[in-house]
Amino acid sequence: MLDLLRNSAKAGARRAVLYVREDRKAGVLELCVEDDGRGMDGETLDSLCDPFSGGAGSHLGVPLLADTARRCGGGVRAGSVPGRGTMVRALFSLSHPDLPPMGDLAGTLATVKALHPAMSVAVRYGADAEELDKKLDGFENSLEDGCLR
Repeated sequence: MLDLLRNSAKAGARRAVLYVREDRKAGVLELCVEDDGRGMDGETLDSLCDPFSGGAGSHLGVPLLADTARRCGGGVRAGSVPGRGTMVRALFSLSHPDLPPMGDLAGTLATVKALHPAMSVAVRYGADAEELDKKLDGFENSLEDGCLR
């Protein structure tokens, strides 16, 4: 999550929202970052999971997230609109033995605030899946499981 939130800041986001949805009944963990940064065009979004497409200083955050999600029975969706922002969603099977622990969310948020004090980050735990579907479907450029080669 740290890389996704740092990507938001690098894209000029003033606001980012981290959604964490754990649905034990459905056996799904969902992590989502939505921001109001500069967004991406379709071509850039299509290369989102290619670790070699960004040139020097590229980060592996999204490609590694996509690989982990795939290995844990899930996947990644992303949407973006230039000038409006980006949303990246990752789904994981809660019962998969390779599912990594959540880690130190408070420490991650403190790090983001220290590195990017101008960006506010909100956390919504237990976000509604339908709400996130509608938000992501509203982006004109979208990537559905494009990271799952």
